[in-house]
Amino acid sequence: MGGYQHANHEARRSIYQSFYGVEPAGAELYQRFSELEDRVVHSSWYHRPENWPEKLKEKLHRERVFYLNFRTEGENPSDGRDYEALQIVKSEQAKIEKLGTFYYGDASPLFFKFITWLEDKGLRPKKDWRIVVYKATLPEISQPSR
Repeated sequence: MGGYQHANHEARRSIYQSFYGVEPAGAELYQRFSELEDRVVHSSWYHRPENWPEKLKEKLHRERVFYLNFRTEGENPSDGRDYEALQIVKSEQAKIEKLGTFYYGDASPLFFKFITWLEDKGLRPKKDWRIVVYKATLPEISQPSR
């Protein structure tokens, strides 16, 4: 598994575990993740329809929990849309927490460890590529007391 694939796998695993409350078993992560994406995940690198902000709000209010999945480099989000998605979720009064940061260079194959070593030695420009996952949770709806 390469650097991006490893980081993406770990990001997806963290979302799955957070949403379902259990570790995915076997191929379950790959069998169920597209359904999970349709329900509660916004990934910054996918093509988005013009009405994506409304879709994001709709999903957040339906499920009461939502995950924002961003690719970033350096200190700033990969593009302004990442920031825009966070602002949309915040405007809906959601509590935001960082679920995890998954670095491309943390992949287990020896080749990627070698690339990281080259970066550490200054022999290759250092790029801080990573996937950052945020969890947004809406407050519980209080029921009137009787």
